[in-house]
Amino acid sequence: MRIKKVNAAVSFFSCLGLTAHVIYNAVAYIIFYYNPVLSKILGFGVMGLICIHACLSIIIVASSYDSARIRYKRLNMRTLFQRITAVMMLLLLPLHIFNFDLISKTGGGYVFWLLGSVQVLFYAAVMYHMALSFSNALVTLGLLESVRKKKVIDTVLLVTASIMFIAMGIIVLTTQYKMMSATGGT
Repeated sequence: MRIKKVNAAVSFFSCLGLTAHVIYNAVAYIIFYYNPVLSKILGFGVMGLICIHACLSIIIVASSYDSARIRYKRLNMRTLFQRITAVMMLLLLPLHIFNFDLISKTGGGYVFWLLGSVQVLFYAAVMYHMALSFSNALVTLGLLESVRKKKVIDTVLLVTASIMFIAMGIIVLTTQYKMMSATGGT
């Protein structure tokens, strides 16, 4: 049970760091001021926490697996979506990290829109994974006990995640398109 609390604390701080990373980059896109050092410190710091969270989560899932049973454990849809979004994040993270390099090397066109779509899919995976997981971390840490409050927090976070996902998708795609158009890429 102790490993679950450590994992919950790591995921809690990952959410805070990731929120700071998202907000900073959204503002940077909007005002066209980008500090790569600040962005990389936030991004790689969060990535380190997420890697620790992923390893701990795998250990927790693997240690709860009973190989003597033939049937699968009952999973609810929330748990299933958490796992799907986690795998999506891990698979899309390299494309997210190298997005600008890939776009600038390809010169735009269809590749620009494909990479932009992958970015938006990555944002969706991140936002919804955080929204689905945050209240669980609070419960595990003993900071949330009321089922009613958990449902309220879940609803607020899902709405917030949807707004952030849509906003970041629009901000990133329009700004990258403007940058590519300015350089003659698209």
